[in-house]
Amino acid sequence: MKIKTRKLNNNKDDNLLPLVNIIFLLLIFFMMVGIIERKKDLYDINLATVELEQYKEQNKNILFIKKDGSLIIDNDLIISENLQTTLESKNIKGDIIIAADSTLTSLELNKVLTKLHRSKIDQITLITLKK
Repeated sequence: MKIKTRKLNNNKDDNLLPLVNIIFLLLIFFMMVGIIERKKDLYDINLATVELEQYKEQNKNILFIKKDGSLIIDNDLIISENLQTTLESKNIKGDIIIAADSTLTSLELNKVLTKLHRSKIDQITLITLKK
């Protein structure tokens, strides 16, 4: 009686295929990370850094900007066009704190910041809420 012998499959490539897939995935990952890291240094730009700290009440002037664009400084309602003259008359120089309404558009805020820049206000602190 003849017994059929099974041919053993000597093909061991099936066990190697997942390892090759993982190696290629790792290669792609490190290539992408290298490209992202290189783009930062490409233009020789120094990115700004932020130091988060507790806000301490300071003796600075606070400029309130309401959602309709009206301005309040030292409990006086002022017109946006008169901001520079008001800052000069109150002798406000150097730094100021801005408390702007969250619905205020960036265009309106930019107008106020431009006027503050013209008035030689060189340090501005913008008050925000922490979520």
